[in-house]
Amino acid sequence: MPSFDGYSEEEWRRIKDVVGMLGLDADAARVGHSRTLLFDALEGLAARYQLDYYIDQWKLPPKRAVKELGDTLAEIKKVQRRLNILGRVGSYAPAQAIVASKALSEFVSASALRPRLDAAREAGSGSRFNAGKPQRRSYLIALHKIWSELVRQSQRKLKSERKLQAAFLLACAAPGFAADAAVIKHFLDSQRQ
Repeated sequence: MPSFDGYSEEEWRRIKDVVGMLGLDADAARVGHSRTLLFDALEGLAARYQLDYYIDQWKLPPKRAVKELGDTLAEIKKVQRRLNILGRVGSYAPAQAIVASKALSEFVSASALRPRLDAAREAGSGSRFNAGKPQRRSYLIALHKIWSELVRQSQRKLKSERKLQAAFLLACAAPGFAADAAVIKHFLDSQRQ
């Protein structure tokens, strides 16, 4: 599993070269609402997503997670239906049944069962190594937003922006996620749709 310990001088130089093609100084460029230096923003982003990716490697394989999360949500819905029926038919404790049903809804919301199920479905494969795919995609989307902000700051007309963007994403993502040109191309193709 690759680890991210910060950009090396060589990796940062590659990023600077691509950003320089936009006519911007990567050492002085600032991004985001808080106007964070580009270097700090990229390192913080990579460290955060690398941690998420690492944690997901030790979770259930995606297919098993889909089954278990799906089964859990189905059971909760059954219990909620029964509680709602009890609350409507005038049982000895209708108010408690309604309160219990609402508590289950809050539990589902607080534990993020639905987003976790969706992420496991997105990962798709039975392999635990694919569990990090949603995090890698989220990371690339965050890098894409930073790139878009840098392009807006640039005063240059770009002939091959997609090629530059691919170089930027590859330079930023490769150290932490062992990303290669095929992964970046697939991501950029998916962004066009």
